[in-house]
Amino acid sequence: MLCSMTGYGEGEYADAQGYWKVEIRSYNHRYLDIQIRMPRELSLFEDPLRQKIRCCLSRGRVELVASREEFGGRKRRITLNEGLLAGYREALEELREFLGQREPLRVQDFLAFPDLLIVEEESWDRELIWASLEKAAEQALEGLVIMRRAEGEQLKADIIHKLKAVEGLIRSLEVRAPLLPETYRERLTARLAELVPDGITIDPERLAAEAALLADRCDISEELVRLNSHLHQMWSELKEGGTVGRKLDFLLQEMHREINTLGVKANDAVSTALAVEVKSLLEKVREQVQNIE
Repeated sequence: MLCSMTGYGEGEYADAQGYWKVEIRSYNHRYLDIQIRMPRELSLFEDPLRQKIRCCLSRGRVELVASREEFGGRKRRITLNEGLLAGYREALEELREFLGQREPLRVQDFLAFPDLLIVEEESWDRELIWASLEKAAEQALEGLVIMRRAEGEQLKADIIHKLKAVEGLIRSLEVRAPLLPETYRERLTARLAELVPDGITIDPERLAAEAALLADRCDISEELVRLNSHLHQMWSELKEGGTVGRKLDFLLQEMHREINTLGVKANDAVSTALAVEVKSLLEKVREQVQNIE
């Protein structure tokens, strides 16, 4: 089975303390690039999440966003910083005495000072939090993988359709290949007839030698053999499935190089037209392969 690198999944899970929502998106990328966004105080769970993603995915840019909503909010314990309060009180008493004021100090006089009240939030239950986050993340990953597989199968069907067309064009080039030397010989003979003055005889052996040289230059059999070999490997990789995106991309690059060489060597209108069609199809296939994991 082939997988696309594009997909989306989301997961939700509620426990006794709160509610998790996890969203995962993935896009094309040469390697596996994982980006995680979640509340800062829960960043200790990033590494376990990365491990889970690596177990499911091999390539792609992956963005995971996790958010948590507490039921009723976390409890907070507020205590008085008595030591700091004593320091502020002593300083205010000195200031009051220095200014000659007789009014007693009031609570309001201290409210503007920072850090007099210490707010402590109830600590996280790490085991409970991770158990809930893990379930939401697994649900999101499952949805992502399902979407990537579904799109991968659609890409595979389109690639197979185009490769069958490429295969047919290569068969046409194989039929055309043996005719190229004779075509060159006829072209050479006609050209010489135009250039050589009347009454001058052309040495048949020399003509045969030149024709043989041209025939060797226009021999596209090696390129056809390599094209068929690469195509056979493409079929094998598609049948095997898995993480074959890079292999397919490499094979397509090689096929593109071979068809370019073939088009130049053939120097024949029909063969060149066939080579152009093959090249066009290979480019379209490569566009699809760029999204294969």
